[in-house]
Amino acid sequence: MILVADIGGTTTRVAIGSDDGSIHDSRQFSTPRAFSTGMTAVAENMHQLAGYGSATRVVIGIAGVLNTEKTCLAWSAHLPGWAGYDIPSALWDQLCLPVSLENDAALGALGEARN
Repeated sequence: MILVADIGGTTTRVAIGSDDGSIHDSRQFSTPRAFSTGMTAVAENMHQLAGYGSATRVVIGIAGVLNTEKTCLAWSAHLPGWAGYDIPSALWDQLCLPVSLENDAALGALGEARN
């Protein structure tokens, strides 16, 4: 099972799905302005969704420009308070799962190409 999140400037969507791309359940909430509050909200919603099965990893799409290591936002017009924070490490601390971070538009294009 894969836990996924789309963190946008106004809304965050979190879901759990299978490796085949099927979605089992999802939730959405307003994206907090503060990074620590946002990470707590993402982790809490993922913990609740993980009751559907054993999650093995997390994939995050986020609105903004990532640093070259793809560990944090270098810049984001929509999430300025989130820039510079190590998102995979913050979620690892709460979920103990490996986390991949990518630009949300890049993941959207990948999803369209796959369909």
